[in-house]
Amino acid sequence: MPRITKETSRTGKTKGNRILTEQEELFCNLYVRNYNRIEAALEAYDIDKTKKNWRYTASAIAYENLLKPYINERIRELLDSLTLTDQVVDNEMKFLIDQNAELPSKAKGIEIYNKLKGRYMEDRNKAAQTALLTEIYGRLNKTN
Repeated sequence: MPRITKETSRTGKTKGNRILTEQEELFCNLYVRNYNRIEAALEAYDIDKTKKNWRYTASAIAYENLLKPYINERIRELLDSLTLTDQVVDNEMKFLIDQNAELPSKAKGIEIYNKLKGRYMEDRNKAAQTALLTEIYGRLNKTN
């Protein structure tokens, strides 16, 4: 049975006219602001940190939220409303890597991140050449 939510000043609405609950809208805004899904869930859903497994609960709620297409749509709308800066681009990259709804996008985000961090070799032959040279170098050192 579909969930019915009444639109108020604190609820969000996607361009597709999907109304988000106050908690979902707050989660989206907090997530766009700090890109920490657990912190966003903790605050939006008022999770008590004194209770056992509070972090697991927050993580599970955030994970479920980020799987919902309309939540991703709202986050994307909020991101689109921001002015493009290095920080916004970095946050977009974090969003791609952190989300679980679009796995090909996530994989591409991780690939780009690794390139930026110098952890990705463009030419796979370079890795093979390096391994071969290391082996040859090791053998030469053993014979000398």
